[in-house]
Amino acid sequence: MSKKSYWIFLITTFTVIAFLIWLGFVQNQWIEYNLGVNLFTGSIFMALTVVFLSLLVDLREKQEWKDVEIWVMGKLRKRLYKLFNILARFIYSETFPPRPSKEEVLRILDTLNEMKEATLNDYGYHYYFPKPLNDLSVYQLDVLFGFRKYLSALESKYSRFIDPKIRISLMEIQSYLDSIEADFNLVTRFPSSQNVVEKDMPKSILGIMKEIYNLHKMGIEIYPKQT
Repeated sequence: MSKKSYWIFLITTFTVIAFLIWLGFVQNQWIEYNLGVNLFTGSIFMALTVVFLSLLVDLREKQEWKDVEIWVMGKLRKRLYKLFNILARFIYSETFPPRPSKEEVLRILDTLNEMKEATLNDYGYHYYFPKPLNDLSVYQLDVLFGFRKYLSALESKYSRFIDPKIRISLMEIQSYLDSIEADFNLVTRFPSSQNVVEKDMPKSILGIMKEIYNLHKMGIEIYPKQT
């Protein structure tokens, strides 16, 4: 039984008992009138007291867990920023610095969110596609695909602190990362699949950028804190 259903059941029970006392016992004169009134009002106040105390406990619990919620959102923000910083370079038409500022991130996200179709740019072809150019590129891909597991673990472990709409976006991002990893594995094993993969992969990357844009609109900062 959910918490909401529990409260509805509890309040309904106390209310029914109160009216049964009034209609059954008092109206039929099974008990003395003043005693019936006391029992009736006592049942009502008991229900209100239980509700008040429970709300007080819930409020205290939320305050105690507020630091945990802030920590979770901070971790999520950092991961989304790194994810953006790696993948946006594959399809964005201009180069941007290794640590883009808040204004740069938002400008790039706005542009990518308006984009209908994406293609791999020179940066993507040079450093990553069809195979990573060097050890740094290999490391970046390992980091990239590690995000999927990290986001999944964060979402599962701290689901109570994450809004359902945010969780849906995170699941979409994980799905897109699965597709990107599968594309890289496919073109590595079967070089002849390059033409297919180079058309499919930008769609997944653009999908991730749009989800990050949606998360930004939901209030999650995906740029580094300004110092």
